[in-house]
Parts: sequence; structure tokens; C-alpha cells
Amino acid sequence: MRLTKKIFTFALLSILIMFAGWLAFVWPTLKVELEGSMVYRQSDFREYYLLTPDLLKEMPRISDDYFFAFANVSGQVTFISTVTFENTTVTSDIKKYLRSRGWVEQKTCHLEAKCWQKNGDREVLSVVTNTRENYVRVQIADSPNLDVYYAKNPK
Repeated sequence: MRLTKKIFTFALLSILIMFAGWLAFVWPTLKVELEGSMVYRQSDFREYYLLTPDLLKEMPRISDDYFFAFANVSGQVTFISTVTFENTTVTSDIKKYLRSRGWVEQKTCHLEAKCWQKNGDREVLSVVTNTRENYVRVQIADSPNLDVYYAKNPK
């Protein structure tokens, strides 16, 4: 009887420890669900790994001063991932990178930016260059509302 109780206690503690470890790793995702957005740096391993799309992870770093953000706009079912490069307004490396990945610059944009789309992909990527505040922001938005906009305003 004592051995069964020890095994049960050990199994329960093991499950609790594994759950706590899992919760610690996925906490950034849960936090975004609760708060709606998050700003982080590449050195924030969990957030970077869980929230950053590969396209932004592999994007050329056009400045040494940059940060990431993720937002979940639940009312519009929109997911927005961004990387902001501060102290620069040069986007030529980003344009080359996007073209090499199959993205095509659009003639119209729903923002004051240059918008890009990839055939067969509902995500819209925008490159915002702010010369007054000296930054470049690359934003990937995934929203059914953008599908409607670009269906009415083709390439």
C-alpha cells in the first residue's frame, strides 16, 4: 500500500512539474491572448520563437536597433506581426528579400505604406517608412477583411 502511494505521489508531482514547464514556455502566447498585444526583442527567446513568423525572423536586419511586436485584434480576427527598424529609412535590402521570397509589390495599399502580397497567400505585408521619426516598420497582417479590400483593388 505504501509503495502505491509513493508511486501515485511521484506521478502526480511529475505531471505538475511538466505542466508548470509547459506553462512557462507557452506563457507569452497566453499573455497575448489575454492582453491582445506584446512588444519584444529577439533576445526574448520564448516570445521570439513562438510569435515571430519565419519571414520576419529571416528578414535582413537593416539596423542594429530593432524590435518585434505581435497583436491579436479579436474583433476583426486579425493577427499582426511587425518588426521595426529604428534609425534607418533604407528599404532596398527588404525589397530584394521580399522579391526573392515571391512577394509582389501592390499598386494600392490599405495603409500609407508599400504593400506586398504573395500569390495564394491571404497575408498582406506592408513596409512603412517614416522619415520624420527615422524608422522602417515591416508588418504582416492576416485578416479576412484584407482579402475583401484587395479583391476590390487588384494588383
